[in-house]
Amino acid sequence: MDELDSGLFRYIRQAALNSAKERPPRPPPPNFSNLTRSAVIAHLTLVVLLGLPGNILIVFATFKFKEFRSDRVSVIFIRYLGIIGCMLIVFLGIPAIVLFAKEWVFGLPGCYIFIYGEVLLGAAQFYVVLAITIHRLIRCTRPVYA
Repeated sequence: MDELDSGLFRYIRQAALNSAKERPPRPPPPNFSNLTRSAVIAHLTLVVLLGLPGNILIVFATFKFKEFRSDRVSVIFIRYLGIIGCMLIVFLGIPAIVLFAKEWVFGLPGCYIFIYGEVLLGAAQFYVVLAITIHRLIRCTRPVYA
């Protein structure tokens, strides 16, 4: 235990204690008007109600119909986009709940999970679209290798 109390570990522990003491007070939550809050909740609800079934249908169609299986790589990319879209839409429900409740109800772990999930899924969607673009480029410029 003595080796944990020396050097870098002691410095990190002291810095964590100091930062906990010096933390500024939390700002008050934004005060949205009822019209703005209702419009955003209605928009998010519409996105969830239209987007989730659409993405589920895309994933289902790529598994079910054999006509889509002629270009296997493109089907895999489109399937992944549908799965990522479903997961992003599930994460869209969190801001709607927060706007409805007028406060953050998920605690600190929920905050970390929400931020991590949004960033991770956004990056995954970006990289899948990038992979589709590169695949299409190779397919058009070098059809023998595609």
